[in-house]
Amino acid sequence: MRRPQMPVQNHSRPIAFVSARSRLSEVRLDSPETRHCARATLTEQQARANSTSLHLVTSMTEITYRLAARNDVRFICELGQEVNRLHHEVWPQIFAAPSEPQRDEELWLRAIEGDGSATFIAEKAKRPIGFVTCQLIDETNTLAQPIRYCRIGTVCVVADERGHGVGRSLMRLVEDWGTSKGAVDTRVIVWKFNARAVKLYEELGYVVRSMTLGKLLSRATP
Repeated sequence: MRRPQMPVQNHSRPIAFVSARSRLSEVRLDSPETRHCARATLTEQQARANSTSLHLVTSMTEITYRLAARNDVRFICELGQEVNRLHHEVWPQIFAAPSEPQRDEELWLRAIEGDGSATFIAEKAKRPIGFVTCQLIDETNTLAQPIRYCRIGTVCVVADERGHGVGRSLMRLVEDWGTSKGAVDTRVIVWKFNARAVKLYEELGYVVRSMTLGKLLSRATP
């Protein structure tokens, strides 16, 4: 049965937060975990209204992806605690212990509203199920090429929705947003113990370019 297609609206300056290879603001996502998706449509008018959304229609329900707004910060704070807990359990000397979610509100608000920053929310049946943060960086180091790149900060999906392609779609959304803003590269820092995240990034084509080594120093005796 042929699935219905969503209309593509024409604008003088279309912004497509979907595959840069599509040439249109409509694309089919055909990765193994997103074969169930139908089509995606995004418009500049929607983006300006801060309601940009990527619609992934499944046989069961609909998953939408949109820019985060200030009123999403509570959900992001709560889910962000899971990321915090994971890192604290492995590196308590470096990462703070989980606390009340509102502790990190200022941090996440900067990710939502800061200059050159964007946060995207995944929703299912109007329920937030994941988010990703990103930031545009203009390289100023004279030893490096003067490029603009997109740095991914945090990617997290609620436990009962993991393994269904939501994280992949969030990553692709960031890549296409970065491309629309003039970025020519995407970068992400991941801790070695986070095997699940490493696997996802590698499957999406990310490769190790550098390694950060650390050594905890003994505290001086008084």
